[in-house]
Amino acid sequence: MQNVKRLIVYILLVIPIYIFAQTGKSYYVKDVITGEPVPFANIVLQPDKTGTVSQIDGSFRLTSDAHFTRLEISCMGYKMRQIDADSLSEIVLMQPLHFEIPEVKVIPQMNPALQIMQRVYNNRQRNNPDLATSYSCLIYHKMTFGMALPDTIDGNNEELKRLYDFNKNNYLLLLESVSEKKNQPPNLSNERIISGRVSGFKDPTLAILPSQIQPFTFYNEKLELLSAIVTNPISKTGLKEYIFQLKDTLIEASGDTIFYITFEPKQKSRIKGLQGSMHIHTPSYGIKTISATTLQHQTPYILSIRQNYVRYNNKYWFPEQLETHLTLTQKINGKPLPFPLIGEGKSIVTAINLNLKFNIDDFSRLSLIDESHQPTAPAIASFRKTALTHKDSVTYIKMDSIGQKLKFDKLISLQKNLIQEQLPFGIFNIDLNHVLDYNNYEGLKIGLGLETNEKISNKISSGGFYMRSLRSTHNNYGGHIKLFFSRIKEQSLKIAYSNELKETGQFRFLDGFDQLSNERYRRFSVEIMDKTKTYETSFTTRILLNLKTRFTINYETVTPVMPYPYTLDQSLNEAFCQYESTLQIKYQPSLQLASTGFGLLPRGGIYPAFWGNISAGSIDNKYYQKTEFQAEHQTKITNTIKMAARITAGHLSGTVNPTQLYSAFGSYSKLGLETKYSFATIRPAEFGASSFALLFLRATIPTNQNQLCQFKPEINLSTSAGWGHADTPTRTFSKGLYETGIYIENLLKQNFIKYGIAVHYRYGPYQLPTFHDNIAIKIGLEIGL
Repeated sequence: MQNVKRLIVYILLVIPIYIFAQTGKSYYVKDVITGEPVPFANIVLQPDKTGTVSQIDGSFRLTSDAHFTRLEISCMGYKMRQIDADSLSEIVLMQPLHFEIPEVKVIPQMNPALQIMQRVYNNRQRNNPDLATSYSCLIYHKMTFGMALPDTIDGNNEELKRLYDFNKNNYLLLLESVSEKKNQPPNLSNERIISGRVSGFKDPTLAILPSQIQPFTFYNEKLELLSAIVTNPISKTGLKEYIFQLKDTLIEASGDTIFYITFEPKQKSRIKGLQGSMHIHTPSYGIKTISATTLQHQTPYILSIRQNYVRYNNKYWFPEQLETHLTLTQKINGKPLPFPLIGEGKSIVTAINLNLKFNIDDFSRLSLIDESHQPTAPAIASFRKTALTHKDSVTYIKMDSIGQKLKFDKLISLQKNLIQEQLPFGIFNIDLNHVLDYNNYEGLKIGLGLETNEKISNKISSGGFYMRSLRSTHNNYGGHIKLFFSRIKEQSLKIAYSNELKETGQFRFLDGFDQLSNERYRRFSVEIMDKTKTYETSFTTRILLNLKTRFTINYETVTPVMPYPYTLDQSLNEAFCQYESTLQIKYQPSLQLASTGFGLLPRGGIYPAFWGNISAGSIDNKYYQKTEFQAEHQTKITNTIKMAARITAGHLSGTVNPTQLYSAFGSYSKLGLETKYSFATIRPAEFGASSFALLFLRATIPTNQNQLCQFKPEINLSTSAGWGHADTPTRTFSKGLYETGIYIENLLKQNFIKYGIAVHYRYGPYQLPTFHDNIAIKIGLEIGL
């Protein structure tokens, strides 16, 4: 049972039929070895060369008035078959090609396949249902996860035999969901998960997974397949970077022509791409079918998708069936899986309504809303388009029993809390940020932070923390009460008290960086701190979907504990009291958000992002103002090279003391962790400023992306520059700080942790006298696939 639980945990972490009514007879194309359907096979009737394409389940129909003497069936990866009319049986078996002699690809100057694909690209807007028409539909999703088992196993490994026997008759995981999708061109779209069920779990939160693995249509410039962003062959870049070959031409009974085209990235292309085939309908030049697979050496998994499109009103192409095949071969705790883990998904689109008239009120501000966990959610059984198989039913019975015994739902609760950097513990959540921490002044900090959770109330929570600094022997403690008004709007009121050491001269922005970003490591290098007693009240809300705000009022008593390096007078500053009110905003113009069982999560459009802080306060009845701004954007400057830029600036005016000056610019440590968007060679609090501007530029260059190897480091080149000014006698950087670095990421990988090494060099007017003092060596530590 523990093996099953480990496999379920693994799945969670990485991951985390409509038929036209016709008269005639149905046939099925199947793989002769596996017995699996062969979808999208070309069926040509001779001698008139009319034809059709097998459906996603391998079926095709021949009408009763079809006249032919011979049938030709071909499909990528299979030997072509020719069958006489009087020998045609209901099931046609195809022999897979286990190996092929590499063909010499002679592409003429005017490649006919490329000409066809150019027309597909030119007609993409009128063939893309998201842009061509308003619509609504229902989508039934089903996905299973199991082991790719051989027919038999050898050896005397009893544990392996038990795992084999367990997986032979049921899946490890079965997920079902139904979503309702609405769309209004050009950019209004909503999807609601209205029902869901997951084997082994009472909580259906994971049921959202099958709908998120592949795109609903295949016309976007970039395609997101699980965690991979790949170049679409039907894109401006794709037309240049893919090889297209016209393999066959079919003439349908209607007289329309179907082109069968294969595609794969060019040999020396540096894109992250796909290989596969598609059927293109003319004269519309719309996709009729497409099969695509990620390149094995580019992703830590193999993902194959299939999409089948149907034309409505002789005008609109719409996806009817979508299939997913996912193969995972990664290791758990450094050990390979005993058998490859296979995920198979199917989505069936029904209840399609076109040319609807929507009002803007028909669309939520959220692009995805998961309502499957609501008590009023309908049962999934009423939406199933195909009956459960015997293996499906056994999976629900067996896994529900095991899930109840092993308490699988605690895994969902664990994931929900880890997103918030918490661990559930009865009626409390443990705040991981207040269990173990470190900085260069306090040394190691050990403590405990607790907060009441939803088991007590989902409207109010209270908590507190205590941490002991082992090097500086300081005690840090505090408490808070938090009221939740709307979780969709992230609307809450917090009242808090704390008595702790805080970094001198810091500037922080609302949700300034992603939780997994290595920016969080900068706090380890902090050396200059103040003892601060704070009383604070803050109100947070989203005014618009893409505009988050926080208003804070606080009263602080600040006691410096050491002289500041940036002051010319190295005497200890006196303690003081201050009042301050601050308005913080974060604006992301293209942001898309999803409301899920895991909370409110970004679904795209994260960049560009803009932050702003406006503060006003007083110290001993002397007033000051602060204005801070930050902007960040990430984009691709070539097919493979990613560029990131961040600008940060701040201005402090009025009557101020040295403690308030900005000084948190550097993260130098003799051997620290790589921290982007910080000066790696600048010592903590080495400079102070009442006004400053910083510019950070980073370029990421992947290597060995298209090579069959596990060693795929990424080269990160960075350049940083900054200018500062101070109204008081202070060591500042008005002539300009300059730094350049190289960070080689992913030199070593273990499970989901990637290691690297970085070297940064300081130059310009504030270069230090000796060479080695201008060098900073950092260890890289990243989390991801």
